[in-house]
This record gives sequence, C-alpha cells and structure tokens, in this order.
Amino acid sequence: RARARQRATMRREGAEQSKGGGSKNTGQRSAKSSSSSSGTMSNAQIQTNKVIFGRRVTEQKVEADQSKKAESISKALSPPPKADTFPHEQLAEEDGEDPVPFRMQGDKKMYTKKALAKRKELSQNKDILASIDKIWNALPTKEQRLDKENYTKFFMRVCKTLNPDMEYEEAVETVQKDFSKDCGGKDFLDQGGFRKSMFELVDHWTLDISVEEYVQFLTLLLSKM
Repeated sequence: RARARQRATMRREGAEQSKGGGSKNTGQRSAKSSSSSSGTMSNAQIQTNKVIFGRRVTEQKVEADQSKKAESISKALSPPPKADTFPHEQLAEEDGEDPVPFRMQGDKKMYTKKALAKRKELSQNKDILASIDKIWNALPTKEQRLDKENYTKFFMRVCKTLNPDMEYEEAVETVQKDFSKDCGGKDFLDQGGFRKSMFELVDHWTLDISVEEYVQFLTLLLSKM
C-alpha cells in the first residue's frame, strides 16, 4: 500500500509538471502570435517559428517577403518611361546600339502560348483601338476609305520614323508590299483593315505586352506624324 501511495503521488507530480510545461509553450505561441500581428519578426522569433511550425515553411515566407520588398524598391527607383522616345529607342540608349536593326530582331518569349493569347486579347482592347482610331481620324480618308496614295504617304512617314537607317528604295518596297497584304486585292483600306494593320505595327515595335505601352506607342506615333 505504501508503494501504491508513492506511485500515485509521483503520477500527480508528473501531471502537474506536464501542465506547467504546456502553459509555458502556450505562452510562447501567444507571444509569437502577438509579434506576427504587429507585422515585424525578430531573428529569435523566426527561429522559434522554425521549431514550432517547421523550418521550410518559415524560410519560404521570409524569402517571399524579401523578394516582394526588393521588387517594390526596384520599381520605385526605376526611371519613368520617356514620353518622347519609342521603346526600342529607349532600349538602344540603355544597352547600346545593336548592329542588327530592331525590325529584324525577334524575341522568343513573345511567342509562348501565354504571350500569344495575351497579344490576341489586346487586339480587341478598347483603349488600344481608340488610340488607333485617333490616327485614322487624322488621315485624309474619303468615304471612310484610305486610298493607295494616302496610305503610301502615311506609312512612308511611319517607316522612316521607326527606321531612320532604312534606305528610301527599301522603304517604298516595304510599304507597297504592306498595302497589297493589308488591302487584300482592293485599292483602298477601310477602318477595320487599318485597325488590324496598325495593331500589327504596334505589336511588333513594343517590348512588353501591355495596354499602357501599346497606347503610349500609338500616342507618340500620332504626335510625330
């Protein structure tokens, strides 16, 4: 009986110690929760979090937060795009003149399934189409038709604006080929055809697939005509 009473006493003492340890752990978690709600985390708290919640998850969260912060800082420090230069001209200023003309270059990332789908979506974007229509409304059309003579004059100016290094004969040949393709055998271009032609132009001469860059390009092009 004496041994039985001794074992019972030891079990009670062990249970009380276990409760005391549980209370301490709960206190640590409460402090951790409070610290997290404040939006800041010390190194010691991060280490505690690793023990309680798992090291890999904690490291991924901290790295993701650091990555977002670095990206935010980078965007804040990046200079705004110049309003009077085209994207390919800005690229030449930053990276130096490329021996291969921009019109003859390609970018594989623009031809992924995702990129092609986004480009197709932009071809119907109302802001981009409105910017193209502003150029259309500035042209000398007759009965909403752009004849070959005025088509040639306009796109020759576009060609020389974007390709100052292009020879005159090459520019004429390029515009004539484009007229045949855009008009599909007709001797004029209607507004729908002009929209398609101009979207192909801006889609080729921009660096990013975004409404903002396409609209900026078209707005700048109109100002130079």
